[in-house]
Amino acid sequence: MFLQLLRYEIKKIFSISLVKKILLLLLVTNLAFCAYYAEDNRRVGLQVQSYLDKVLDLYREDPEKFYSEYERVQAEYEASDFFNPVTIHVYGTDVHPDHYLFQRAIKIVDQNRLYREKISEVIQQAEEIQLRYLNASGGEEPYAYRYQQEVEGVYRYCKYNVTLGDEQIFGWNEFFSYRTDYYLILAMVIILTVLTVATDYKSGFTVISGVCCFGRRHTVAAKYFSALILSAGITVLFFIGNLLSVGFVCGFSSPFVAIQSVESMILMPYDFSIFTTLWLALAIRLGVVALLVSLVFLVSVLTRGYFGGVLAGGGLVALGYYLTKIPVRSTAQWRKLNPWSLFGMDDYLSRLRTVDLFGQSVNLNYMVAAMFALAFVLGLGLSMLCYSTHIRSSPLNRWLEMLRHRRLKARGERRERAARKLSLLHYEIKKNKLFLLLLCAVLVFSAVLASDHYRYRESASEKIYLAYIDFLQGEYTEKKHDYLLAESSRCGRIIAEYDRLTREMESGLSEGKIEIPLSFLRDYNDALLRKDVVGELLSRARHLRDLLRDHGIEGAFVYETGYREWTQRGIPWLVLLAICLFACRQYLPEFERNSSGSVMNTIIQTTLRGRTALFCRKIALCLVGTGGLWILYRSAEWYCFSKEFQLPDFSASLYSLPAYEVGLFDISIGSYMILVELMNLAGVLMMATLCFCIGFWCKKSLTTYFAVAMVVFLPYFIEESGIKLFGYADQTLLISMDRAFREYPFWFGGVFFGAWILIASAVLVCTVQKARKGAGQ
Repeated sequence: MFLQLLRYEIKKIFSISLVKKILLLLLVTNLAFCAYYAEDNRRVGLQVQSYLDKVLDLYREDPEKFYSEYERVQAEYEASDFFNPVTIHVYGTDVHPDHYLFQRAIKIVDQNRLYREKISEVIQQAEEIQLRYLNASGGEEPYAYRYQQEVEGVYRYCKYNVTLGDEQIFGWNEFFSYRTDYYLILAMVIILTVLTVATDYKSGFTVISGVCCFGRRHTVAAKYFSALILSAGITVLFFIGNLLSVGFVCGFSSPFVAIQSVESMILMPYDFSIFTTLWLALAIRLGVVALLVSLVFLVSVLTRGYFGGVLAGGGLVALGYYLTKIPVRSTAQWRKLNPWSLFGMDDYLSRLRTVDLFGQSVNLNYMVAAMFALAFVLGLGLSMLCYSTHIRSSPLNRWLEMLRHRRLKARGERRERAARKLSLLHYEIKKNKLFLLLLCAVLVFSAVLASDHYRYRESASEKIYLAYIDFLQGEYTEKKHDYLLAESSRCGRIIAEYDRLTREMESGLSEGKIEIPLSFLRDYNDALLRKDVVGELLSRARHLRDLLRDHGIEGAFVYETGYREWTQRGIPWLVLLAICLFACRQYLPEFERNSSGSVMNTIIQTTLRGRTALFCRKIALCLVGTGGLWILYRSAEWYCFSKEFQLPDFSASLYSLPAYEVGLFDISIGSYMILVELMNLAGVLMMATLCFCIGFWCKKSLTTYFAVAMVVFLPYFIEESGIKLFGYADQTLLISMDRAFREYPFWFGGVFFGAWILIASAVLVCTVQKARKGAGQ
């Protein structure tokens, strides 16, 4: 019975043609991305590998001749120059000369010795930290001390048991550092899991399967295990695809050497080969996928729809990505217990990881295993418990049914009171009131995060920097430049004099005892603090001098600490996600036809005027809602910022700040900030328009979410994973146009913005035409 249900669930999912098309698209996309990444990040070319093998064979056959040849090649290279290059290459070619091949060969030959030196350095640092903690704690053993004890023991074992050979390592660096497949696997896992749960709720089959306890339990178990099996199969397919793609582009060296030969795995704390690590990587990825399936499955069961599962899966991976970016103490390794770090195994196993559990140092592997087991048990157990609410004998369910009955009764009474004349826009607002409340909650939460981010952290160097800026503020002059040069020279003399005195004291060359005056020590400490600040200001002065000399622009010294905080806030992912979801869901209820409201809107759309009026009200609500949320969000950020920081002189030229490349026209900082904020607002409206149109064209919730993720979010994350080409299609630049002007040529921001205006306008025009015709209803 159970196996039949399991086969039925798997067959049911793959009977959906859209699922097969999306899976094929993602597999092909992953192969292309992986091949591009491998080619772009390849350490050694295929031709170099063959030439390098000849040099390494020489070392294996006769090490003495290898070193004598190395000395000869280096001597010839040092004796040559650009006008008299080495023309005869015994082992390589003009493109791959002998000195280059021997330099790479020496690194490979010496990699075992360098590895042991690296491990000895780690052990020595662990011993020093243990001693420092032991002296500070008076014999107590805090977590940090226990952790360093484990580090010393583990790496001492690796030092005497791990041996790196003299083989080339190629292909494996690219394979273990590729990350883009995580997003594609996540997208497919979410699609399959949500479809497994939500299709029966939509079709009404849940009511039939829930008439008896036996049917409910077997059905939900079959659904859960079918989602696990399908997700595991997809993960294996992507894993094999990565191997084939990297192998085709780079080839692979022997997998039976120590994993520490791979650059990113040099401090892996286990005596594994690359072959063993491959199986470990696959097992960890399967565990991460099972974790995602458990969460998405449970939330989909609770929400009985597509939206909750999609939001849960996306939220989990976003949280994991955020945890990998936040700066924390090196011992606070709890943040490694997230899907992103686990899936990217070189981050999770790049060195020994333990966590502080009630003062004890617990290996993170145990916590990972416990997390996977707990997710499996809770995902299956709670899903079976919550799958159906038709158990009449349960007091809890009787209470829930009573509340549900009262809510439906109250809703019916409100609908009767609202039966009088009601505007279409008012009706659309009432339909979206829950989502509007969600937008308000997002706004409040984002304001809290902004207030925590914008905190002025006063330091000695910041005080010195502000004092210099107060003195130098205004347009650049040669007199100010000379003043900074004199300050730099004064600080350098004081530091050099102190270094000379300390060397004499340590060497004992002086005849008498040297004592450094207290006043000189104060001057020395002051010079140390001023050195970096003056160096930064000197760099700014040279920038302003070149600006005036080369471009005729009169720059000024401005206080840019607050401006850096304002522009480097980063992408507000929570606000962006809320905007996209609100925009793309405007038309989805009309196509799903799961409420009486959908029937009424179907009637409205039977005439041209009704279709046009409905479309105009929906797009107006979408733009006003998303634009209003963005304005309120930026206003809250500005309020939090203005309490802690001050902005530079608005009248100064933008190019006074070295972060900006000189563009086509000179612009003040104030004008630039206003322009960027207006462009960001327009970018939000464009993104909302695109998401709105995607929802209209796709019609299905899951398809819409998938399309929005591919268009809006995927290019950014692919660029972050190493494929920089996708930065030119990164739609998140539309809400952070300052980043576009800083990180790309200045003209790129205008071209990028104009291109997306044309794209959004074209998509909107096509959508309006189809809406007026009534096609697709």
